[in-house]
Amino acid sequence: MPRTVTGSIVLVCALFSFSHVGHALEDISQEKQILVEESSGDDAETASEDAPVVEDKAAKTPEGLEKAAPKPTPVLAEPSLPWRLKTTARASTAWYSNYNRTPHDAKSELVYQVGPRFQLTRQREPLKCNIQYAPTYRKYTRYSQNDKLDHSLRGNYSYDLKPFYLNGTLTTDLSSQGTTSEQSSRSKLLVNGWSNELGWDRGRKIAVAMRYSGSYVEYMDESMKTGNYVAHGIGPRVYYHIRPKVDIYLQSVYTTYDYYDGGQLDSEDVISSIGIRNTVTKKMTFQVETGTQSKEYKDSSRSGSSGFWLEGILRQQLSAKTSLTLSAKRDIQESVFGNAGFYEALIFSSRISYRYSRKTSGSVYVSW
Repeated sequence: MPRTVTGSIVLVCALFSFSHVGHALEDISQEKQILVEESSGDDAETASEDAPVVEDKAAKTPEGLEKAAPKPTPVLAEPSLPWRLKTTARASTAWYSNYNRTPHDAKSELVYQVGPRFQLTRQREPLKCNIQYAPTYRKYTRYSQNDKLDHSLRGNYSYDLKPFYLNGTLTTDLSSQGTTSEQSSRSKLLVNGWSNELGWDRGRKIAVAMRYSGSYVEYMDESMKTGNYVAHGIGPRVYYHIRPKVDIYLQSVYTTYDYYDGGQLDSEDVISSIGIRNTVTKKMTFQVETGTQSKEYKDSSRSGSSGFWLEGILRQQLSAKTSLTLSAKRDIQESVFGNAGFYEALIFSSRISYRYSRKTSGSVYVSW
């Protein structure tokens, strides 16, 4: 049976974000931004060997012979490697209206978060990738027993083999999650996720791809080991290029969930959907995907669920220094709140960011 989860409004304010870019180890030949936001270094200027030589008339010898001005030496960029390292310090504050997600007696919580971020980027074809490691210390004002250092490792890549391509993401998070009906009691949870897409696209109207994704969830607390599971999802996706900046796609994803407890919560999940992604202007992009989702348990004594599935995101550059992101999602998710199987989630979020200077920015994030 699905577990009823009472929502909580989450407000996150990033007090500051200070970044430092290390040595640019190679001139980037293209400014095309595929995977991550990157700050590229200034290109070295190169003098031409054929530049005209200006005669220095004051350099004549007594014999009337002229000394030719020396030919200028070209200024060449130093040889370098295609990687760039960026370090960032970040601090934020998160406020929860119902931290324990209980239907009654809701208690708020204020959490302070601080930590560095290390980002390694490669932006040279055919391989472009980004790796980011972010240790974050969280300080709780009400439930101080939850004060912990969490870890997050994320990466994405794109490999272009024209007309074939391969791209994907990899994530690893070691963090505290609620695991019981009294959510103030937290457990360390290791979550590994991956998503890969192998496709064929000749730049015409139609492109096809096969997608494979999955996740592995493990509780560090031995008493919660029965909640460990691994998920594997696979399915095709077909793109139709309406215009250079507008794509419509159809996809179907079949996912299996295998639990540590030997089959009680093992299930199969099917999503069939249609989506559109559009770059409306240079400052506005959106992607919306909707369809149906159904879940059935291998144990016939447990009832599954089916219903409407939706995911959308809108990004708008409000000004040169201000950006806005809105997102919404409705789906069936595996529960991390205990041995409950799944829950039906409806999540809205918004983020507004402001860049104070080249190296300093702030943001406010709200989720409910």
